[in-house]
Amino acid sequence: MMKALEYRAGQKEASKDKPFWQRLLESTGGTALITVVIGGFVGQLITCSVQNSLKEREFQQSWMKARGDQALVAYGEFLNKQQESVKSAYELIGSCITASESLIALTGPEFAPGSHVGVEEQRTSIRSKYNLVNAQWRTEREKLGLLMSYYHHGQVELAIAWANTQASVTSLLDCSRKWYLDNEGKKPVAPGSACVKEREELRKNLGDLTVKLEAARKYAWEGWESPDKLKTALEKKP
Repeated sequence: MMKALEYRAGQKEASKDKPFWQRLLESTGGTALITVVIGGFVGQLITCSVQNSLKEREFQQSWMKARGDQALVAYGEFLNKQQESVKSAYELIGSCITASESLIALTGPEFAPGSHVGVEEQRTSIRSKYNLVNAQWRTEREKLGLLMSYYHHGQVELAIAWANTQASVTSLLDCSRKWYLDNEGKKPVAPGSACVKEREELRKNLGDLTVKLEAARKYAWEGWESPDKLKTALEKKP
């Protein structure tokens, strides 16, 4: 019994020599207190980390949506300009075909001088219209070609189709003018026999150009019709 008391007294004496923090750690209450404090601190760190991760994710989603909306607006404007350039090209080509066909028709019996009242005014109007359209085509064809290349960048087949169509339009204009000058003042001839080769070549090249434009239109929207593809496209940009 005396030895047990002496042992306990020795422990108490030894514990007095220990610093407060060590005695606190070794006590049951101290251990519980430290566990609560550390556990709360770690829990708070985890909570803050999760909240920051959620905020970062929310920011990235908001940024991606804003970037996507901006990209789609810009791309929509680009496509509108693209369509405008194609429309302008087709309208001018149509005017060139009409002017050429009308000039050729002047050598036929329908527009023979003196064939009916007002024919001279019609003939003058047709020649004036041809001259205006011919001049407009020679002024704008290169500009249209540049716009076609710009708004269909990298579409080599389309560029070739446009070059062929451009050459065919010019050939028809030149041929119709030559036909008119060669037959003006002579016996009326059948307009259908004029510039057959040039007409056929232009028809073929226009068909090819239309096919290539349709393919380019589908290609233009590739990667923009779904959020996943849009996200991938945007993430590749610097």
